Amino acid sequence: VAEGIAALVRSQYEDRYPHPDTYDPHRIIESTEKGQTLTFVHRDSNAQVLAYGALVYLDESVWEAGKIVVHESIRGRGLGNEIVAAMDRTAALIGADAVHAWTYTEHDKSQKMFYSSGYRPSGITIRDWNDVFDRGCREGAVIMTKLFNPDFAAFRRVFVPESLRETLSFVYD
Repeated sequence: VAEGIAALVRSQYEDRYPHPDTYDPHRIIESTEKGQTLTFVHRDSNAQVLAYGALVYLDESVWEAGKIVVHESIRGRGLGNEIVAAMDRTAALIGADAVHAWTYTEHDKSQKMFYSSGYRPSGITIRDWNDVFDRGCREGAVIMTKLFNPDFAAFRRVFVPESLRETLSFVYD
């Protein structure tokens, strides 16, 4: 499966995906074996990996839902939503308090996918990197968060003002 994940990522992004560990099957396996990453895939009848996502351990009971890649030939059919739903079910089962998803500011479809799954904008970040479109720029990300424990104290550290959350939420509705 790890080789299929690496092949999927490479076929969709060449070598420009911002998480280089997704290109190395050994690192995928190592991260999974250490419990740092929980991997989700959708394969076709020939066992080819067509969609991939990972829950990545961040801290205590906080995880990241990310690295979601869907083969371009089947995008728009809900596989990304299925991967997110599987990650959410798993997060609930393992007792996660919160799951964050970093989405590129320009990837409105990704943001809408997470929003429709109950994630809400909780922050905006700007970083220096060469993004998947090979632009040497400061690519921003919208942090989307889903709380599994409504009393989770760390989420109370607001990343963006409530007015901006409302504005961002309006965009996704």
